[in-house]
Amino acid sequence: MNRLLLSAFFCILWISPTLGQVTQRSILAKIDKVLTFYESKKDSIKLLAEQIREEAKSIGLKREELYYYRFMGFYYEYDGKMNRAVKSYLTYLKEAEKYQFFDEKYQAIGDLANVYIATEQNEKAKILFLKGISEGQKEKANPRRLSTYLTNLGVIYRQESKLDSAFYCYSKALDLKKSINDSVGVANVYINIATLLIKQQKYSQAKPYIEQNIVFHKAIQSDEDLWYDYGNMSEIHLKLNQRKEAEEYVNKCLIIYKKTNSKTK
Repeated sequence: MNRLLLSAFFCILWISPTLGQVTQRSILAKIDKVLTFYESKKDSIKLLAEQIREEAKSIGLKREELYYYRFMGFYYEYDGKMNRAVKSYLTYLKEAEKYQFFDEKYQAIGDLANVYIATEQNEKAKILFLKGISEGQKEKANPRRLSTYLTNLGVIYRQESKLDSAFYCYSKALDLKKSINDSVGVANVYINIATLLIKQQKYSQAKPYIEQNIVFHKAIQSDEDLWYDYGNMSEIHLKLNQRKEAEEYVNKCLIIYKKTNSKTK
């Protein structure tokens, strides 16, 4: 009996070093986890960013180590510290280009451009999006990411009242989203098309896009996206002087804001 216990003891000693071992797979799992977090979990983003950097560095994974800069950009952006977010994203972009990590390069372009849009630096954002679209076609960037660049470029053109250019970008983005069966991406483009049509006072044309999105976003339980859907629907009713219906959708937006505690919302 004692011999059996002793054998079991040595077996445990032999196995234990492998338990909780840091591997590329375990680090990638943490990266994927952070990508599911929104503003309400910004502190968890920071914590995991630091863990990813240390663990990746400990086993010599340079690509995974760089995600620290991207996720700290998320953290600073959600915390309202846009200058620090820009610095993190710029470092991420510089390092990704240095090591020719193309996926990470195009992530950085998108993240950085989005901060420029949020801080009303549209010209800087346009330069980045055009760079991403041009170089991305040559370097065979992910079509999903290129479609996002086109969508966001359309947003800028819409803000500049270049509505034909905006619609062109949205149409190209929608084609790419559909070609890769990206349902979530299609819904995102629908949000932007609806917003453009509202700006053009084409309310009856905008409503079907929003209604499709509400059904889809309820099905996938995406409060973040429903907030935009409800906001757009509220604006339509307000423009049509249907104040009661508009208020109902505003209240739905308010419920989501309280649930997520989002400063931007």
